[in-house]
Amino acid sequence: MTLEELQEIAQTELEKQLSYKHQVNVCVAAGCLSSGSDKVKAALDTEVKQHGLDKHCKVKGVGCMGLCSR
Repeated sequence: MTLEELQEIAQTELEKQLSYKHQVNVCVAAGCLSSGSDKVKAALDTEVKQHGLDKHCKVKGVGCMGLCSR
């Protein structure tokens, strides 16, 4: 993969992310998964879609955000 191809992928992803007005990040790292974060993410995904907000709000599974230690 060339540098130009990587830059194109990055630009496409950035444009996609900027198309959402809101983004809800849900930790899906091992510690949170063991506490059911996958179920929380699935429930949020369902609610966003049921309310027709999926064009404006993105529910995104992310790595550890460090909230457990807080």
